[in-house]
Amino acid sequence: MNTLKQSIYAPFPLFLAAALFILMGPVFWVGVEAPGRARPTLVPENADLYCEIAPVMQYGFGRLRAGDFPLWNDRQLCGTPFFANPVHGLLQPLNLVFLFLDMPPALALHAFLALSLMGFFFVLFMRSLGVSYVAASLGGVVYVCCGATAAAMSRPALANVLAWMPLLCWALRVHLCRPRAATLIFSAMVLSLLLLSGSPVMALAATSFAFLYACVLILFDAPANRRENGASRRGRVAAFGGVALIGLVALGLTCIQWLPTVAWAVMLDAPRAYLGRLAPAGIMPQGVRALAAQLLQARSGALPAMAYAGVSTVLLLPAACFHPLPKWERCFWACAAAVLWIGAALYGAGATDGAWGALVYPAVFSTATLAALGADRLFAPRRNTLTPRLWGPLLLVLLVFVFVFILAPAPTRGRMLPMAAALVLFALFRTRWASALSGVALIVFLFVDLSTASVNYHGHPFFSDAADAPLSAEAAALIRDTALDDRVMINATPPNAAIHGNIGMKEGFRVAGGAGLPFTRGQALWWEALCGPNDAASPDAPARISYTPLLNVMAVRALAAAEGAEPAMDIGPGMRLRPLGARDGVAVFANETVVPRVNWVSAWRMALDLSAAIETLNSPAFDPRRECVILPDEAAARHLARAVPAIETSMTPDMTAVRIAISLDKPERLAVQVENATPGILVVSDTHSPGWRATVNGQRVPILKTNGLFRGVALPSGAHTVTFDYRPRPVIAGAIISISTIGIVIIALLFAGAHHYRR
Repeated sequence: MNTLKQSIYAPFPLFLAAALFILMGPVFWVGVEAPGRARPTLVPENADLYCEIAPVMQYGFGRLRAGDFPLWNDRQLCGTPFFANPVHGLLQPLNLVFLFLDMPPALALHAFLALSLMGFFFVLFMRSLGVSYVAASLGGVVYVCCGATAAAMSRPALANVLAWMPLLCWALRVHLCRPRAATLIFSAMVLSLLLLSGSPVMALAATSFAFLYACVLILFDAPANRRENGASRRGRVAAFGGVALIGLVALGLTCIQWLPTVAWAVMLDAPRAYLGRLAPAGIMPQGVRALAAQLLQARSGALPAMAYAGVSTVLLLPAACFHPLPKWERCFWACAAAVLWIGAALYGAGATDGAWGALVYPAVFSTATLAALGADRLFAPRRNTLTPRLWGPLLLVLLVFVFVFILAPAPTRGRMLPMAAALVLFALFRTRWASALSGVALIVFLFVDLSTASVNYHGHPFFSDAADAPLSAEAAALIRDTALDDRVMINATPPNAAIHGNIGMKEGFRVAGGAGLPFTRGQALWWEALCGPNDAASPDAPARISYTPLLNVMAVRALAAAEGAEPAMDIGPGMRLRPLGARDGVAVFANETVVPRVNWVSAWRMALDLSAAIETLNSPAFDPRRECVILPDEAAARHLARAVPAIETSMTPDMTAVRIAISLDKPERLAVQVENATPGILVVSDTHSPGWRATVNGQRVPILKTNGLFRGVALPSGAHTVTFDYRPRPVIAGAIISISTIGIVIIALLFAGAHHYRR
């Protein structure tokens, strides 16, 4: 492979490039995300900032700040795995800002860091291609400030991928040019950072793109092709093996995250729909014609156009054909940009949250690379001013300029004039200073163009007086005092910033539902019975929720709803609500028929499956205060038969002979003191999930799957300490593999260093 020259990474120009993007990041961020001081409205394009991103970050990093590692989330869906869900990005270094700062400044600082790293790493990659600093910085401006980036910058998971993608391409190229243990391990570490971004579909798209580039580099590298066939073949095999080893090392380093994620995803009802979700706040081009329009039209609505990268960028693309970079590499970047843009326009049309939309970001990277190559070739001074290598690109760009000027709308024509000025300046003087001045002027003009074209007119919730629009202290206190240690059902229809399905993650109370969460297959069936088939795809409680006895066994003691979405009082049998008034637009109701979250029953019924259990729970003859429904499990059934003999359900248990006290109540650990004169079942209305273990007086016992989704333990008569612990095996196994991989990496580096020292 080609050997990179160390001189291409001069410290002072790299420092200037870093300073450029460090200063540019805040200016671009504030200008795009805070276009005015008007209070932003909650619309689908920014609802996830209020309802998903902020609560998840506050819960996860808030618990880390308190010294707890959040394996389990007890504040959504009656309990659900937290760490196994990869969207939180707990292990992503760029997300550490959420550990030390409050949400609004942390989100802003994260965006500044991501934008700065995006630009600097892009310059680093372009220098490895031999592109000048000015042209590399121009391409970095395209990559950092285009419409697609503006649509993703407030989504930390997407911003993380955009920051690490150019560094991964650079690391792979450096390794393939001069394979060493250090470059291999560095590439694996960068890939690990990308995989831990928090967006599986974006990480997959960026990784596939970078590895495709590495494979093309191996296959078409010119020096390798000039060797003898046998040596060339062996070199390619070794290079492919090195790339594969990079992937394996990265998987080992990130096993602590992806192994629990895989174990959790196989239980989901629609894992591809959830893990493939992409929700940038931008307008996706819907078809090839719309793509062409977005490339030239700066503004097309209240959100940035995903395909707009500046008119100057479009004009620079033809000049990339003349760059001295090898023909196969120029062809790769041109084909990648064209195929990825067309693929995103055709398959991602009409759905910005679809997985195909992830193609936009490798397409943007390819486009920015072509723009940098075009600028590097277009503004390259020559000793012979009559050489076709100088005038050929200028004339071609001039022809494209005239063609685009005729077709473009009037606002776009005005944005083309700075490009014409830069071309004229360089064409007149054709010197190094004219080249640098034209390039710098074009960088400034391009930054202004993209900054004014990428504004999100829906506004950013954290740059407003609403500052994350908190639920008022009075309303939160009323909900918390009503729910006690049980749960609240949130009715957020229509959604608003003050009350939403994940508000409990921020305010500290348990919510029966949640917003933007995936279902297991059992939860999907349960919510279909609760909400109907049209609303079963989302755990948000809709206005037409069925107020059935299912809410009682979910330990829903309080209901909170935005004013205007209150439940009707004729809710049917099995439920009795009492209005408690409204606080700041939030109405609260108390459920007087609720079954406590930790309950004791002395009778039980067996159901063949979850559907039968739901039917039994909704039956008027079923009383969840004295009996429960158990789903079959061989080990749990044997323990149940030993501890609790079958009891007629018509018998009335003597509840005065049972004392229950919760001695410890944490998300991953629940301890209950029970004194019972007769055998029975301790029912905890928390989600049953693999990884939960139960002990009675220190002895391990099987957990019963009670009332469809929840946990229970069969107890003989006497005094007992019942403890539930969440210790999922995939997390433990993943941690062991990741720690072992780190150890192997350290040993490999030590051996490589010792070998280099001996040489």
